[in-house]
Amino acid sequence: MPINLCNYYILSLKMNFIAINGFELPNDNKIKTTQFAGYITRDSDVCVKYIDNYNLYSDMISNQKVNNILISRFKSFNKFDEESQLLDYYRLKIENPNSYIKQLGKELIEDYNYEYFTFRRGCEKKMLKMNNDDYINSYSIYFNTPKMSLIRLEQFFILNDLPTCYIFEFVKPTKNDYLRHYIFDWIKTITKLDINKIKRLRVYLDEYLQYILDRPKNIYKINKLVLPIDFSNEIKIDEFAGYLTRTSIVVLEFIDNDNNLRLVKSDEANNSFMSWFRAIYGENSNETKKITEYRSNIEKLMKKINEYKSNNEKLSSKKNKLGIEGNIAKLGMELIPDYCDNNIHSEHKQCLIDLEQLIIRHGMPSGIIFEYTMKGANPINYDMLDWIKRITKLEKKKIELLKEYLDLYLYYVIYRKKDDRNINEVWNKKSFSKSAKIKQTVV
Repeated sequence: MPINLCNYYILSLKMNFIAINGFELPNDNKIKTTQFAGYITRDSDVCVKYIDNYNLYSDMISNQKVNNILISRFKSFNKFDEESQLLDYYRLKIENPNSYIKQLGKELIEDYNYEYFTFRRGCEKKMLKMNNDDYINSYSIYFNTPKMSLIRLEQFFILNDLPTCYIFEFVKPTKNDYLRHYIFDWIKTITKLDINKIKRLRVYLDEYLQYILDRPKNIYKINKLVLPIDFSNEIKIDEFAGYLTRTSIVVLEFIDNDNNLRLVKSDEANNSFMSWFRAIYGENSNETKKITEYRSNIEKLMKKINEYKSNNEKLSSKKNKLGIEGNIAKLGMELIPDYCDNNIHSEHKQCLIDLEQLIIRHGMPSGIIFEYTMKGANPINYDMLDWIKRITKLEKKKIELLKEYLDLYLYYVIYRKKDDRNINEVWNKKSFSKSAKIKQTVV
């Protein structure tokens, strides 16, 4: 049955909210939409302080009802449709965390999805004195649980627009700091002050804020490729596609984390890169539309290729009947037998992915693999040479297959024209092209 927002608007006028889960509401619209989203809560009961008929009360209300009232309140004083739509979008994200957020949450606290019906039944509506700022302590049996401590910590970071590295500031010793004492207690309840759990809490907040607000993480490298800190050397948009990866396990390295390596699935890594990219170029820019198109090409190709896993007979057809996806899959399987199985993450498959990424990122022609394998070659990038060796065993036929595969893959993903050089033409030369001279530090 659809929700009647008018009824909730009338209710919001009657119940004049003053605070949500201990966080005071603003009296005007001088707050960014991204921060107002901090009052929206995921699945839980919410402790509200409000005025009704000139009396001050506190009560426990379901997050859905509270969120409806907050949305109505926001729209009543915000005349910009785009901001209202943005808050609706944040609400949808907060109320529906994705599977990766849920997985991280369950790894962090056991009660991430627990309902606490027994505890919540013991929380009743109370009349308060006007100067009572400790109203939330009346509901401590519920609010001192790890689940509610984590929810309030999420709200705190969004409301105050804080970077997640502040989590380490809040575990430092403090004296006579009322606010920090509360935050410290939340962290203690969630992590029991175990250092590994505190680091995992930081990871959770990183992923949560990226998912909700599209806030980029401090990524340093994706599969060994360094992300640019500045743009003094202009990078072409199609070269940025080198940071996107097809189905695999991806290594992310971070600038500001001692335990700075994380292994994540490719879709999570691609999400992280896209947030980083949008933070630079904007949500609706032509650059973002183009890089989104490249990502879509990769994902479309992977979906199509995975279909060949269960029907290898399709790949026995002639090239002109297979289409470009089928030809990519066929060449991939000739190079690496398990190429079409997205559930297998082998060393050889990773070498091919690393090679694809490096060639795209640095705008290198596919024929560079001939230059790296010619007699007397003196390659600059030894990682690249190692990948080629592992994929082809330096067999001439396989090197030619790899070149053909790369030509098709680059054309499909970023529309790059084929490199017309052949292996004999390059192997008979004695020098590298400019594109071969890539510094060792970029990988």
